[in-house]
Amino acid sequence: MNISNALFVLLSLTVLAACKRESTETPATTSASTPAIRPSDRESSAAMPIQTETAAEGPTEGRIVVTAAVHQDLHRVAQVVPRVPGRVLQVLAHFGEPVKRGQTLAILDSLDVGDARLALRQARIQSELADAEYARIAPLVVEEVLPRKDLVRAAAERDKARAATETAHQRLRMLGVDPSASHSEAGIPSSFPLIAPLTGIVLDERAIVGELATSDKPLFQVGDLSRVWVEGNLTDRQIGLVRVGAAAEVTVDAYPDEVFRGRVTYLGGALDPTTRTLLARVEIANPDLRLKPQMFARMAISSGESRPRFTVPISAVLLVQGESSVFVADGDGFTPRPVETGEIVGDRIVIRTGLVAGDRVAVGGVFELKAKLLKSQISDEH
Repeated sequence: MNISNALFVLLSLTVLAACKRESTETPATTSASTPAIRPSDRESSAAMPIQTETAAEGPTEGRIVVTAAVHQDLHRVAQVVPRVPGRVLQVLAHFGEPVKRGQTLAILDSLDVGDARLALRQARIQSELADAEYARIAPLVVEEVLPRKDLVRAAAERDKARAATETAHQRLRMLGVDPSASHSEAGIPSSFPLIAPLTGIVLDERAIVGELATSDKPLFQVGDLSRVWVEGNLTDRQIGLVRVGAAAEVTVDAYPDEVFRGRVTYLGGALDPTTRTLLARVEIANPDLRLKPQMFARMAISSGESRPRFTVPISAVLLVQGESSVFVADGDGFTPRPVETGEIVGDRIVIRTGLVAGDRVAVGGVFELKAKLLKSQISDEH
């Protein structure tokens, strides 16, 4: 009897220990998995409005999305520099103002221009005298009053004076001055206008009245912003998917609901040694001048490929515990599932991994689901 009682007690203790161990392990296993979040709770009889979408692969055009910035088209920008040193007398155009080709930006005064205009005036006088002398001698030679050598000499002097006049004209043109405005009844003017070489906007203004302007420092920068460049950097993975001529869409924060379209016109010849990226440039028509240089932008370039992939609305993807996740229907609730996202296509985003066909993904009320998940996690901690 003593042995039987001992065996019975030992067996009872073994069963009790096993039950205790099972009771302690079961909660740990349950807490390790994320419970499904239900759209209604005990505190409210009203259900949250959760809209779902069944995951299915559909054809999507491949696109490369990169951050970018707006720049002026350097082929449509001019640095306005005086070709000869001169003092600024008057500034007629200012930063941000529109100007037209041929418009006067500033008035300068230069001794070199004064000397050139004086030389032109003298050359014109000598040319007039030479023409008059030739006209006087020519009929006398015909009547044999004067020898023919006098006519030859007069013709040579006339041609010499005309050449000197043309040289004086060319010198003024080289100085950036219109020779036709070189004469004044008040004397020999040494002032001259600084002219806009193209129609556009004054992008930079450094002319100050009274300061000496030199030929190595631009006084104005004028740019035609009716077409701009949008430039971004491609990574190693993206380089092989982009070609010159590919269609591109550009968006900026200033106009979030508008898409600006253009094409890739340039790909860099070498990687940037610091960032290990390749420059890609898209040209965008900007007739209303809304795109401003130095604006930040997002550039989506078509890769020319189309393949079936999962996509969901951008709003369906949230950060849960630091990972991009979507809420997938699980019974009568929703469970967060980490996903790997790809490029953005319109208002949708490509899901590379994390979904299978038939999954019901929450596409409406996802912020409420996340808030309920955080609330449940806080409750479990306390």
